[in-house]
Amino acid sequence: MSLSLLGVYNRRKSAVMAGVARQAAALGGTVLLWALDEPAPELARWTVGVGKGARCELLNRLYENAPAEDDIVVSDHDVAFARGDLARFLERFHEGGWDLAQPAQSWRGSYASYRFSRRRPWLVSRDTTFVEVGPLFAVAARSRNLFLPFPDWGMGWGVELLWWDRVCEGARLGMVDDVTIRHLSPLFQNYQRGDEQARLEEQLAHRGLHDIRQIQQTVASVRRPLLIPRPGRTSTK
Repeated sequence: MSLSLLGVYNRRKSAVMAGVARQAAALGGTVLLWALDEPAPELARWTVGVGKGARCELLNRLYENAPAEDDIVVSDHDVAFARGDLARFLERFHEGGWDLAQPAQSWRGSYASYRFSRRRPWLVSRDTTFVEVGPLFAVAARSRNLFLPFPDWGMGWGVELLWWDRVCEGARLGMVDDVTIRHLSPLFQNYQRGDEQARLEEQLAHRGLHDIRQIQQTVASVRRPLLIPRPGRTSTK
């Protein structure tokens, strides 16, 4: 498994970021992080840049240093695995054969932008037409040129519509329900929404849409196997 983890963090969230970074490093991955304020001691060995900047811009700087043969995993600094871990997610990612995918979000303790991104407990995974630009996602090495680098779009609102364009051209997107994450911070903290919202609305209108939820569809799914009671055992309610 060859991967590069990209992440932008501030020191206040460094302990959470470290959890994902250590998992990536344990898999033999390249970890490339950018500190918005100052490098945290536990992340210093992986921090390759320091300073303010927009999320997409900084992730692109990190991406420039990722080995060409690597899958790319992008993680926010406030993400923790609730069910499974990074290794299990990447295993499911490769089993699914997707170009771009992400773990579902837990129903508890996770701030999610969309209900669509929440875990479906009866499913292992879904083929979808939508993957959110955060809080964590993976891009297959063979498909990097379809999704990366990011456009210069600040925090990235509306990038999902560019990815939906790729789906219309034949790319495959997925959601892994067998692995879940928690997004630990309330939405829309620490940045202005005005420009992001205006860009999103412009991108929607360009495609004849009025709401990004219109592109959130499940086209196929893998269900969990039914548990069959063993002979001689009785169930209790």
